[in-house]
Amino acid sequence: LFGAGAAQQWRRIEARGKSPVVFHARRMTFLLIAGLTHAALLRNGDILAPYAILGLVLIVARRWPTRRIVAAALALAILPYVAALALEATHWKLGTRPTAMPDTSWRHYLADNLEWLRYWYLTSPLLSWPRILAIMLVGLLADRSRLLTRIAADRRLALRWLGVALPVAIVSRAAVTLVAGWWSARHAPLARGILLEQTYWISAWSLAATYIAAFALVCQRPSWPTRLAWLRAVGRMAFTNYLLQAAIVVPVCLALGLFD
Repeated sequence: LFGAGAAQQWRRIEARGKSPVVFHARRMTFLLIAGLTHAALLRNGDILAPYAILGLVLIVARRWPTRRIVAAALALAILPYVAALALEATHWKLGTRPTAMPDTSWRHYLADNLEWLRYWYLTSPLLSWPRILAIMLVGLLADRSRLLTRIAADRRLALRWLGVALPVAIVSRAAVTLVAGWWSARHAPLARGILLEQTYWISAWSLAATYIAAFALVCQRPSWPTRLAWLRAVGRMAFTNYLLQAAIVVPVCLALGLFD
C-alpha cells in the first residue's frame, strides 16, 4: 500500500503539471526525522525511518517500464536469501543481537534503544530492506494497472480475489505452524528459517489480499459506505496512531517493568 499510495500522489501532482520529486523528497525527509526520533526515544523497532529511506529510493522507479520493475522486485525479493546463504557460508556476522537490560529506568531504556538501533541498521539493510522495497515496487505495479480501483468497482473480480487469497492465507498460515513444530531449529536452521519466512510472507500477502477483496465487497453494497464513513478519519490518522501508541505504551511498560 505504501508504493501504491506514493504512486497515486505522484499521479495527482503530475496532473497539476508539477513534478512530484520535490514533494516526495520533502515528505520522506520528514518521515525519516520522525522515525529516527521515535526509534531513539520511544521504540527501536521503528518502521518509519526504513520506509522513508526506501521511499527515497522508490522515486527512481517512477518512470521505469513494467518489465524493469518486475525484474527489480524479483531480484530484491531474492537478495536477502542469497545474502543469508553467503553469510552462513563465510561464517560472517553483520552484528550481534544485544542482550536485554534488567534495569527499566529511562536512562537504561534509551541506551538499550541505541544498542538495538545499531544492530537493526547493521543487519536490516541487507537482510530485510530489499524485500520491503520489492513490496513497494509491487505497489507501484498495482497502481499502474489500477488493480485496487478495479477490485473496488468489479464485484466478480473481488470475488475471484477472495476465492483465491483466502484459501492460500489459511493453508500458508497452517504451514507456518506445522513446519515450526515439525522441523527442529537444530537441523539446517538456515533452510528452516528461509522456508518459514517465505511461507509467512505468502500468508501475510494473501491475508492482505483477502482483507482488500472483502472490504471491496462490503463497500459495493449501497448502504455500507455510509455506515463506514466514520472510519475515514481513523484511516487518515495511521501515522498519528503509530506514534501515539508508542508514546502511551512505552512509559506504561517502563513504570510497570513489563519490558523483557
